Amino acid sequence: MAATYELDVSLALNDLGWHFGNWHDVALAEETAAGLEELGATELAGLSRQTFGLAQQYWSELGAANWSEWYHGSPLEKALEPLNEQAWSLLQEKWNGIFSYWVAYTRLQPERME
Repeated sequence: MAATYELDVSLALNDLGWHFGNWHDVALAEETAAGLEELGATELAGLSRQTFGLAQQYWSELGAANWSEWYHGSPLEKALEPLNEQAWSLLQEKWNGIFSYWVAYTRLQPERME
């Protein structure tokens, strides 16, 4: 679940595509989606998985040294626009982004926070 922190920061500062450029790791992507599901953020987990599927089509570009220059205006950025809008809309409903899911999770399952 700790892997969700990086996604929370990415969505606060940039977007889902930018997240996979900054955190270019398959295992982390899978752990992030699993963490979101555990926290009860199932819709956001689905968006993360959809985004990852699209990002994998451009994985070499996202892993390049100049990926951030490539990303702006790229086909990936354009394809992710509706997913970004959905993610931002979901988090706008929360008072503190993904962290809000942590608060709710902790209240429901305090024994898991040890």
